[in-house]
Amino acid sequence: MASVSASIAFGSGIDDHRSGTTWGLVGRTPIILIADGSSIHTARAVRDFVARTGGRLRLFFLPAYAPDLNPDEWVNQNVKARAAREAVADEHELAAAMHSSLRRLQKCPGIVRAFFADPHLSYTRP
Repeated sequence: MASVSASIAFGSGIDDHRSGTTWGLVGRTPIILIADGSSIHTARAVRDFVARTGGRLRLFFLPAYAPDLNPDEWVNQNVKARAAREAVADEHELAAAMHSSLRRLQKCPGIVRAFFADPHLSYTRP
């Protein structure tokens, strides 16, 4: 399989819809965005935006139900497991525990990279 050099975007800060500016879409390497099939990702506004990038943004969709292809599921499992170990009394404490787990992941990018390196994450296999 040929190696493809690409940037990976996680969907934020790419477009300023008020001014029509497309940020981050400079250079020769396309940005590849892998998304699930949620209606927010397949909306006409998203399709129109992708079309306006002239091929600089390439959007690929995961199958309808494919947790084994979605690193978000690894994040969810990690956050749920950490939150489950907390002694919480109500939904506010649960939300705080989950927020704390997400902040931990934000500060530990090596853990997130490990989700992508997991051999069970099918689309990352050679």
